[in-house]
Amino acid sequence: GTMNTNYFYISTDGGTTWSNPLMPFDSEGRTTQVEVSPDDPDLVYIGVYPDGSNQFAGVLVQKYVHSTGNITSISNPTQVFSHQIPGAWDFRMEVNPADADHIIYGNVRGVETKDGGTTWVKFNNLHADYHDIKWQNTTSGTKLWLADDGGVAYTVDGGSSWTAFPNIPVLQPAFNASSGDGSVYLVGSQDAGNQFKINGNYYFV
Repeated sequence: GTMNTNYFYISTDGGTTWSNPLMPFDSEGRTTQVEVSPDDPDLVYIGVYPDGSNQFAGVLVQKYVHSTGNITSISNPTQVFSHQIPGAWDFRMEVNPADADHIIYGNVRGVETKDGGTTWVKFNNLHADYHDIKWQNTTSGTKLWLADDGGVAYTVDGGSSWTAFPNIPVLQPAFNASSGDGSVYLVGSQDAGNQFKINGNYYFV
């Protein structure tokens, strides 16, 4: 398709009017995300997914400063591209609500930066294919939740260890079979192993 640099819109009056600054990179045919952290609401990150032909050249994350209108490029999270890019359905970018310099950018695997995109490191997680990332403040500390093809898990130590919730029906069922009375199900899931359901509970096998 033709190059698209007109995909970023801004409203300061609740959506009555919009401005449309031109962006330095092309988003044609690619998923785009906008992220703002309450830690610095003047700062907006705009991320795009690599294009469908697995081309990683060019800028993938931009930084927009609302008070000045400046748009700058930040270094690409290139470590994430050691894996084949399967499709834009598993692209997520999330900014820490308590730290505007802390970004996680994930697709098959993930990377993170804690200095606003100057440097990136690989992010440790349990399963491939990111679908959602959320931080949660609790009375005992901060949890980081990750939804992926393997289900849902959270970490309280930045990804060094995870608490997973595998006994739930996860994404992408491919094949299934059941007992005659429907009390037992066996489900094979793309990229997520096999599960069976018995007495109302799901188990990985």
